[in-house]
Amino acid sequence: MQIGNAVATDQVVEDVIKRLRRSFASLGDSDHAEGAKRYLGEEFRAYGVRGGKREITRQLRAALRQHVPSEDEARMPLAQALFASGIYEEGQAAILLLQRQKQPFPPETLRTFERWIRAHVNNWGICDSFCIGVVYRIPLAFPDQTRILREWAISPNRWVRRAACVTLAKLCRVGNFAEDVVDLSELFLARNERDDIVHKAWGWMLKELAQQRPAVALRYFSRTAARLPRLVLAQATERLPKSTRLTLRNRRANRQHEPLYNT
Repeated sequence: MQIGNAVATDQVVEDVIKRLRRSFASLGDSDHAEGAKRYLGEEFRAYGVRGGKREITRQLRAALRQHVPSEDEARMPLAQALFASGIYEEGQAAILLLQRQKQPFPPETLRTFERWIRAHVNNWGICDSFCIGVVYRIPLAFPDQTRILREWAISPNRWVRRAACVTLAKLCRVGNFAEDVVDLSELFLARNERDDIVHKAWGWMLKELAQQRPAVALRYFSRTAARLPRLVLAQATERLPKSTRLTLRNRRANRQHEPLYNT
C-alpha cells in the first residue's frame, strides 16, 4: 500500500509540474524575465510571468484542483520538486503551496528547508519570500529551533546566512526574539561577515529590532556602532530619530576615518 501511495504521489507531482510549466511558459515574457534578472542577479532564471504572485497563485490553484486528490500527501514532495528547478515562478509556487499548510511543520523540517536553500536558492527574491512566508513558522512554533539559525549564520553558503537574518527579521516582528537577533548579530561581528548580500539582510534584521524593541536596539547600537559594517548600520538606523541616527553613524565614521554623515 505504501509503495502504491508513493507511486501515486510521484504521478501527481509529475502531472502538476507539467501543467504549471505549460502555463508559465505560455504566460512568460522574455523581456520581463531579463529585466528581473538585472535586478535579482545573473543566476536568476524565470519564465517572466507578469502578474507576480497573484498569477502564480491562480495557476497553482488550477493545477491542484485538476491533479491533486490529497494536498497534504503531495505537498512536501511537490514543493521540493518545484523548488529544485531553480526557476523563480516554480520556486514561488512551492512557497505558496507550503503556505497553504495549516498545521505547524515538525521542527525537523527546518533542516529540510536548510538543504533546499543551500542547494537551490540563487537570488534574494526566493530566499526572502521563503523565509518570511514559510521558514519562520518553525522557530515561531518551536523557539528552541533558533539555535539552528545560529548554525546557519556560519554556513559557507551566502544564501543560508542571509536566510538566518531574514527569518529572524520576521520573527522579531511577530514574536519575542530580540535576544536571538542580538546573538546572531554578534556572531556575524565575531566572524567579520563581509558579504553584501548578507549585510543587507543583517541590517534589515536590526532595523526590525529597532522598530519592535527600540530600547534593546539602542543599547546594542551604542556599544557596536563603531564596529558594525557601514551598510548594516545605515539600514539598521534608517528609521531612528535623525539626531540618534547621526550620532551612531558618525561614531562608526570617526573610528573608520570615513566622511561624516549630515543626513
